[in-house]
Amino acid sequence: MRTLLIIDSNYIFRQTLRDIIQERFPAVNVVEARDAEEGLRKTIGERPQLIITDLRLVGGICLELIQQIAKRLPEARIAVLTDMDDEEYRQAALREGADFFISKSGPDSQRILAIIENS
Repeated sequence: MRTLLIIDSNYIFRQTLRDIIQERFPAVNVVEARDAEEGLRKTIGERPQLIITDLRLVGGICLELIQQIAKRLPEARIAVLTDMDDEEYRQAALREGADFFISKSGPDSQRILAIIENS
């Protein structure tokens, strides 16, 4: 069974994304975290194949979280799904280890589902 971790401070967003994923991929184990600390802890404990994280979490911008995940679990793919879609943040997230960068302001659900399917 594949495991996917959603790290986002917004409970409703996490639940909505979880519902969409589980409807399309019922065999995927979806784990949630509300902040960077919990996200890193669950990354280490659950060893997900894919992490979907926001850049803006409780406590600030989480580029360091991406770097730590990439270092501790290099085989995992990291998708940033955020409303902070400036090119500066995109480049920084990719530089720190993110594999994908998707804007929440116009998320392409088919792209998100394709990333999950191929991870």
